[in-house]
Amino acid sequence: MTIAVFMPCCAGGPKRPGAKRVYRVTKVHGLLLRRNGERREERGYDGRVAVDLRNTRWCSNGLEVTCDNGEKVRVAFPLDCCDREAMGHVATTGGLTAEDVHDLMVATVEHRYG
Repeated sequence: MTIAVFMPCCAGGPKRPGAKRVYRVTKVHGLLLRRNGERREERGYDGRVAVDLRNTRWCSNGLEVTCDNGEKVRVAFPLDCCDREAMGHVATTGGLTAEDVHDLMVATVEHRYG
């Protein structure tokens, strides 16, 4: 999106726009920040997380299980919000790393899209 605020001037080049012009142009294009104390628009939320079509929204979750011998197993898995299918998982007795989650997401995309 291009917003032209400079006005051509006869004396060899554009002149700086006035503050009122800049304000007006940014307001028209919705680029102004909210003023202090100004309320934001309320978003319509119907309390529904599920979607009607698969692969529209995914979420993830994780859990930690303590075993009888004192070890902790940490599990992470992605879910499809439509049918709540667990599309993959990763489990470890150590901490979950970013590489573990990355590999999980790659495997999930391959599982879903081939």
